[in-house]
Amino acid sequence: MSKMMLVTTDSIGSSNHALGTVLMTSFFMNLAESEDLPSSIHFLNEGARLTCEGSRVLDFIKRLEGRGVTIATCQTCLEYLHLEDKLSVGQVGKMNTTVSDLVGTDSSIIIA
Repeated sequence: MSKMMLVTTDSIGSSNHALGTVLMTSFFMNLAESEDLPSSIHFLNEGARLTCEGSRVLDFIKRLEGRGVTIATCQTCLEYLHLEDKLSVGQVGKMNTTVSDLVGTDSSIIIA
């Protein structure tokens, strides 16, 4: 069963960004240790920050990539956020690939 994750934010929840950052770190730390992994994770909007240098979860995302998870960060998002030269893991993705992966998987998990 193939699974895809779509991450559109750099924290979990919106009422308390500091808490949301702690939760996002815990989420990726636990996902990196999980036996059941998604086939791909696509990072869009503020989620693009998670794959760039300085990210608190960068090591966990690198570990996921090393375990075979495809990591893709939205090109438009990187350009808009002026992070093109800061990408530190995975590949630059395009929306057509994100859509293709989203509709071509058995299940999708969206963190928004």
